Amino acid sequence: MKLGRRNKQPVLAEVPASRNGLASGISSAVRQLGSTLGVGLLGAVFTAALSGPLADRPVQTVAGLRARGDETAVAHAADALANGIFAAALVAAAFLVAGAVAIRLQPRRASGYPEGAIAAAAA
Repeated sequence: MKLGRRNKQPVLAEVPASRNGLASGISSAVRQLGSTLGVGLLGAVFTAALSGPLADRPVQTVAGLRARGDETAVAHAADALANGIFAAALVAAAFLVAGAVAIRLQPRRASGYPEGAIAAAAA
């Protein structure tokens, strides 16, 4: 739990104490929106990598192929699913690198956080 509080502290340190609730709410909403959009994007990338009946109902398609005993088609479907997961992982890694570069390129403040902000976050 301390990690979460530590991550919010710089946002809250930049606003007046009377606006801490508003800043915390906005920070939480933006984080949740980013998570939702990220999951949606990765799901779209995964689905775009699939084709045919596998794209519509992957679990049912593989189960049907197994029931018929068509191991070649099952292997092909498993490869297609793995390719979809790999494509989504590449997109996620690209966003991770882009985020790390964006954070690294942000200008640093000479004074750092207001006095007592880091001590309050560690408590």
